[in-house]
Amino acid sequence: MSAARTQDLTVEEIRKLALPLSAHVLSGEGLLDRSITWTTVIHPEDDIDSKSVQRRELILIASLTNPPKAHSDTELIHWAKKVDASAVVFCGLGRNPSHAICLCCR
Repeated sequence: MSAARTQDLTVEEIRKLALPLSAHVLSGEGLLDRSITWTTVIHPEDDIDSKSVQRRELILIASLTNPPKAHSDTELIHWAKKVDASAVVFCGLGRNPSHAICLCCR
């Protein structure tokens, strides 16, 4: 009989084991070891104000296939910070949230 894992997964473990290489992971400085309690997927058309998110969730932002989207990347990052997400993952080839990250760090 094997021992059950009792510790939470971290942002870094999820990044290494489960995310595609094209994913952009945002987590605060030094917070890759932050635990993740759950995962929420946000689609481009979703209204984030109506989303129920717990502290320390991993927020997966689905790729853009059919614009327009309901929120900018900057708005999504600010929202994730407000709900105390462990990390935000932008999924999809060709997606680069660098401009939004720069705006949020000002």
